[in-house]
Amino acid sequence: MTDKSGLFLVQSPLHIYNACEAIRKFDIAKPTFLIVTSKHNVKWSEMMRDLLPANTEHRFCERDDLDIAACTKEYVGHIQFFKQQKYDYVFFSDSRLYIFVDIVNSLQNENTFLMDDGSGIIQTVHTLEQTGRYFDTTQSSQKERRQEIEKIKRKYDLWQLASCKYNLFTAFDFKDGEHFKVVANPMRTLCHKHEKLDHQSVLILGVPFIKINYMSSEKYCDYLVALSAFYTGKRLLYLPHPREDMSYLHSKCIDSGIEVVSTHLTAEKYLMSLNPAPAIVTGFYSAALWYIAKFQPEICVEAHRFHLSDITLPPSQMMSRSSHLSILDIVDLVYDYYTLRMRVIEPLLKPSVA
Repeated sequence: MTDKSGLFLVQSPLHIYNACEAIRKFDIAKPTFLIVTSKHNVKWSEMMRDLLPANTEHRFCERDDLDIAACTKEYVGHIQFFKQQKYDYVFFSDSRLYIFVDIVNSLQNENTFLMDDGSGIIQTVHTLEQTGRYFDTTQSSQKERRQEIEKIKRKYDLWQLASCKYNLFTAFDFKDGEHFKVVANPMRTLCHKHEKLDHQSVLILGVPFIKINYMSSEKYCDYLVALSAFYTGKRLLYLPHPREDMSYLHSKCIDSGIEVVSTHLTAEKYLMSLNPAPAIVTGFYSAALWYIAKFQPEICVEAHRFHLSDITLPPSQMMSRSSHLSILDIVDLVYDYYTLRMRVIEPLLKPSVA
């Protein structure tokens, strides 16, 4: 019996955690990684390099959405190599990222699995169940860019590829459906039993709302100050998201008693390193809330909603990378799903007045 081989398409630390679990679950002896990096997120790239398992083949591809021609040329070179390998399995972690979509649809491997891309998989499963679409992507609103993309994809035989059907390897609580089977991700990497908890401490998980233009820095800090008041009397630790720029943190946040944590560890691993760990973990929209609630159950996890009227995206950007779900739809989907494993708290601030 030959050793099983697998291709793993990843672009975040969570994706590598998923891949390591899949290697064990599917008994893959010959894993190959394609790591998508970005010059706009150096910290994430460093974290991924630290997490890559030893004795695996690694290939890198830099994502550059501003230079589609060069970016496409780079990953097309990988596709030719991947086709020659005839992998037993293909795993990928984002059904909306064009690099992964083109590679998966080019390979058409019958043993293809979608892994978690944080809470993004909630949107993907909803779309698949509602529409039967395995890849629900949108076109650019700019005619010139659409034409440029079509020209490039036609050049490399990537235009209008047939969709590859896939199953799920997930740590979320989905069940087999009409369009997919589910293999549970045990996420042993993040499982931990906390023997001691610090009931006077709260860990707040940051989100990159400001960087992705979801919310103004002033409004986000107002929410953090409201969290401080909600947990009055507790020591408040703030763990920034790797994509966050902490220059926005106003003095009013510091004055409210929030302490910023500096670490290269993910939220889950950071908690595992603490003894005692904060008894409460909270935040707004982070997928880490789900993983902590499920795999570190001694900790009380609370997700705080925010008013959708506080999202500052212009109307033209309110549609997501989905063809039928808006950003607001997706936010509601995620919070509704989170109620399965944690307390979801209504917004602490009054809604913004238009």
